[in-house]
Amino acid sequence: MPAKEWVAGARKEAIFLTVLANSKADFLTRLTRNTFHSPWYIQFSEAEPQPLLDWLKARYPPTAETGD
Repeated sequence: MPAKEWVAGARKEAIFLTVLANSKADFLTRLTRNTFHSPWYIQFSEAEPQPLLDWLKARYPPTAETGD
C-alpha cells in the first residue's frame, strides 16, 4: 500500500487510538500494526522492506524510548 493511502487511514485511526491506548508505547504499537495485528512494513525503492516500528525507532529517538 502506498504511504499516501496508509496515512489517510492512519489519521482516522490515530484519533480513535488516542482514546483507547493505555500509553505512548501502546499507541505506537497499535498504529504500526494492521487490523489483524500484523506489522506494517516500509520499503524505499528496491531496498528490503522492514517493519515500520523498527524503522521509526532507528530514525526517531523518542520512538525508541517508548519501549515495546
